[in-house]
Order: sequence, then structure tokens, then C-alpha cells
Amino acid sequence: MSNYRTAAPVALSLALAACAPQSAILTEGEYTAFIASTNSISLLKDTVDPADYPDAGGTTFNVDCREFESKEDRESLELPDALDICGQAQWPPEYETWATQNGYYVVQESMEPWRGQAIITGEGDIQIAFHQRLPGGADFRFILAVDPDFGPVTCKNDGGDYAHVRRDGDWVAEWSKELSNIADLPDDLQAKYPHLQGLEDGSLYFLNADGYQFDPKAAVNTDTIWSLPREWLAGAAQGKFSEENLFHRAPRYGEPEVYNFVATASETYATGAADDMFFCELAEGEDPAENPCIAELDTHLTDILDGTAKELDRMTTPTGADEPVLNYLPIRHLNNWRPADGLAPGFDGWGELNYSYVAFSKNSVLEVGGSAEGAFAVVLEAVDSQTKVFVQGKFEIPKIRRDKWTALDLEKESLENSGNQLCEAASWKEANLPKPVE
Repeated sequence: MSNYRTAAPVALSLALAACAPQSAILTEGEYTAFIASTNSISLLKDTVDPADYPDAGGTTFNVDCREFESKEDRESLELPDALDICGQAQWPPEYETWATQNGYYVVQESMEPWRGQAIITGEGDIQIAFHQRLPGGADFRFILAVDPDFGPVTCKNDGGDYAHVRRDGDWVAEWSKELSNIADLPDDLQAKYPHLQGLEDGSLYFLNADGYQFDPKAAVNTDTIWSLPREWLAGAAQGKFSEENLFHRAPRYGEPEVYNFVATASETYATGAADDMFFCELAEGEDPAENPCIAELDTHLTDILDGTAKELDRMTTPTGADEPVLNYLPIRHLNNWRPADGLAPGFDGWGELNYSYVAFSKNSVLEVGGSAEGAFAVVLEAVDSQTKVFVQGKFEIPKIRRDKWTALDLEKESLENSGNQLCEAASWKEANLPKPVE
């Protein structure tokens, strides 16, 4: 899996999506964009006007909970007719703290993309892209990319033939159990995942590229960041909302407040890391089910979902409306299925919140010529502004195409030319047998 922030194939496929025949259909979908009033390039260039949304069948309202230094600043800078949600109980937000860092023009509409595309790249990833024409004529495009056969592997010598075998279990199979675990959540939280209904026996991929943890035994700062290695990255998303480049929000392996602070400030986060990380120290071989810290973490992650739901509901319920226009929550996950090795690095003993993900139905065939259906939810964040875009929907792919513009796999070619024996895909894939676990 490539590093999606710097890999040319993703950017190239996104640019070419308009040139290829339509091969992906968005059957349901909507986006809710929080356009930052002070630094949105789209606003500065007048390519997006929130006033265009009501006439196009969409919704617009303002959120502005900034603290101003003076009455004069408030009178000159505060957005007009902002929702009356600031300074009340459960505010300011604890989990979506970005909401107080700018004033936001909120725009929301259902999506009917004029272009959809699904391809298998030269790296074997499936990329799904959609183009939506915004009110006023600007383009919103985004692309989801996952490795269909994701799972860390190791090269094993069996009688002179080298083949990949799974290492540390089947990650996607374990992640996918969250699709049915949603039914165990309280009813009000279950209602936040309507797009996943009918996919309970499908496969779930977390878009975890750019994910990182903090050393749970050190003070939280940029020196304690543990970036996820390449072989642990299952997928990514990126896009462009008119003039603003967007990347998906990576998973959180600790309190959202910590990640939000480190992402937006240069100072060291000063609180105790052990209390802020979703981490429980396990002895080697210990059963997580018997550890009281894991039980507390399980409850805590659900509490964060509940708090996040309340915050987003407050921020997306227009004045006079009975229901919020945004129906979104991240997916929580405990790594209790992983054997404990007694060490903090890794995932055993950790919990996580995944804000961006893609799910496929059980009968999807994720290869060239195959078909698929599924659903996704992604939080996209602008690179050069504080704009946020929440996107979710359902899709169908009648036929997955091969990317004809892909670059050569130079790494593989170089190995072959040097006479090295390549570690081939395991025979279970060709024979359609269960995946072996080392």
C-alpha cells in the first residue's frame, strides 16, 4: 500500500476520473461541509456561495462559537444568524473541538454525482471516485482507495517455494465484526449508521493511512509519535471541494482532544499520556477479556460515541428544525482478538476510533471484471484551511475496470531483473481456500 499523501497514482486517477466511462454509481449519498469563514480558499475565490444552496434543494446555516477579544471584534466578525448553541451545557465541544476555532458556513445536500469510477490500480488497490457538481457550478470530487487483499504478510519458505502467509491474523475479518456489533450499541447510536444496514456479513476496511499513536508511557508531543508502518495501512481517501484539497481524518488511538490539540498547536500537550491514550497494559499472553482496564476502555469508547453524537447533532440542527441534517458517527474498535505480547508498540491492548471507512457486501468481487456494492463514511479535512466535509453514502459497481494509466511496478521489475526469487501470493488465493494464519 502506498503512502497516499504523496503517491502519484491516487492523484492521477482522481484527475482522470472525468475521462473514463462511468463505472460506479452512488445510489444514496450526502455531504455536509463546514466551510471556514476566515480561510476557505473557495470563499476567497468566490467559487462557492452558501446562498446558492436553498435554491438548489440544499440546506445552509451558520455555526460560530469563536471567542472574540472585544465587543467590536464580535460585531464585525461574527457570522450572522449563527445557531444559538454556544456557551450552553455540553459546549464547548470535547471531541469535535475544531468547531470553536473558526466561524463556519454549513452547507448540506444530497449527492447525484455526474461521474463515478471504480478501477483496480497497478498496485492492486480498488479506487472509487465520484464527482459532484456543487450549486453554482464548482466541482466536489473525492476518491476512496483500499487494498482488497489487505493484511500484513510474511514470506515463508516451503520446500524452496516462497509464498506470502498472513501475519497476526486476518485484520479485515476482525474489523468486519464491527458491522454486526453496531447492533449492540444503544438505539440512538445505532441510528447513526443507516447506510450500513444489510452489510452485517460484509467486509469492513478502515481508512487508516496517516494514522499514528503516541507512546503511552511518555509525555504527548511530536517526539513520541509512532507512525503506522506501510504494511499496516489498509486504505485512504482524498478529494477537492472546489478550491480546497482534502484528506481523510485518520484514526484516533487516544482522546480526540489530544489529537486535535497536537494537530492545531505547536505546544506540547501537557497532560498524562497514560490517561489520554486508549491503551491498557497487558502482560504477555494475558486474556484481554479478563483485564478490568479493557472493560473500562470498552465503556469509555461508547461514551465518546455518545458525546460525539450529541456535539454533531447540536452543530447540524438548523434553527427551528426537529432533526439534524448530519447523521454520522465514527466506528469504534477494540483489538482484543490480537494476542498480547506485553509491549506497548502495536495494537494489542489498544482501542481506536475510525472516522473514515468503506464496507463491501459479502458477494462483492473486488478484482478486475468483478462487481461490488457497499457503503462508506469519510471525514475530509482541508490542507490549507479549517474546512471539514462529512461524506457518506451507498454505491454499486456493475463492473470494476483496470487502470490503463498506471505506472509500471518498478520495484517488482527490478527484483526480477536482478535474479531474485519473488515471494508470490499464497496458493489459497488461487485455489479460493481459507486464508492461512501463521
